[in-house]
Amino acid sequence: MTDYQGALEAALFARLSGMVTLAPVYQHAPDNIAPPVVIIGDASSENVGAKDSPTLRFDVTIVSIVIGPARKPLNALQAEVFAALNGWTPDATGEVTFGDVTVTTGSNRLLPSEEPIYYGEQSISVFVFDA
Repeated sequence: MTDYQGALEAALFARLSGMVTLAPVYQHAPDNIAPPVVIIGDASSENVGAKDSPTLRFDVTIVSIVIGPARKPLNALQAEVFAALNGWTPDATGEVTFGDVTVTTGSNRLLPSEEPIYYGEQSISVFVFDA
């Protein structure tokens, strides 16, 4: 059985870790990790191919978190994630091939406090199929 999601998560982690400089990147962030941080979040998939020849459309959430008095550091971090992923085609592995990645970006303020915490969610979409 092919692990499509595992292959995609490994490719995303390698790409983001190599290109994002404003924050560390995690698939599983340690407890109480201090921002700034980028986390590869929830993934969902749908088989849009044939039963014997699957083509999966994956949607993955990338979460960016920063602390500070303004949204500007979050915007910069999300811009790095966008630049790293949008239009990128991950290298094929022995088992899977990828299509081009597309990124949708949004942001929001999470907690009002003396030093607000801002978070942003970006959603990526990519097709994954057998090599």
